[in-house]
Amino acid sequence: MSLEVHRVLLGILLYVTGGISVANIWSYQKMTYSRGVSYGAFLFVFRDGFVLPGLFFATAIAAWVAEIQPNAAALTTIGILLWFRRKEQQEWPGELVVSLGSYAPSAMCLVGVCLGRGLWRLGILPHSSDGWHISAGMLGFGWALMGINKIRQSGFRWMSSGTMALFVAERTTVGSAPARRVRRWLMNSPNALGLMGGLGLFGELFGLAFCFPELRWAYASFTMVFFLINWIILGFFEPEWALVMVVIAAAV
Repeated sequence: MSLEVHRVLLGILLYVTGGISVANIWSYQKMTYSRGVSYGAFLFVFRDGFVLPGLFFATAIAAWVAEIQPNAAALTTIGILLWFRRKEQQEWPGELVVSLGSYAPSAMCLVGVCLGRGLWRLGILPHSSDGWHISAGMLGFGWALMGINKIRQSGFRWMSSGTMALFVAERTTVGSAPARRVRRWLMNSPNALGLMGGLGLFGELFGLAFCFPELRWAYASFTMVFFLINWIILGFFEPEWALVMVVIAAAV
């Protein structure tokens, strides 16, 4: 049995996604949504009432990575992730889980892969690996829709230096000293702010490029740079969104 690197990487991302949901459940009083989840916590994240579900979750992911009953393993993984998310929504008030971005792009990728394998078994798709192309289309359209939604809400003013300054201003008093210096410099550089807003908006709108295999690595590289800038300037550490694009680009 040979393990494919992209399947192993997606398995790790799925485990981290589930772990973050569980950590947000049992540590909700510690404001994990504003402070972030410590990655060291994953050694003990599946504790108390989550030991057994966590064991099933890890086993299902491992089975999918090793291609042991992959469809059943994928459906089990997705089902447990949905249960984690439901518990998370019950713990946090109102629509906080949704509005603060508890997304699972790795789960979306797994859905596409599972769907592709099912369509292949039905004779609709020529290859069992075509599910990775479906995943690329789902995530590519997702990126484009994020850009379209920004334009619907505020038009192209969203990428103006004034709008970007508001985002940066919120983060000038938090984070490391070097990051705060960069943010203060940006506050006094309207051209840089406008460039940042333009790259972000048009980068999202061009998400459809990810649907084309020959452009996939280029767009995956853009997302890595995009989230690195996001982390430095805004302090949002969301590696899953970038890494899942790399996983899909490496798959096909």
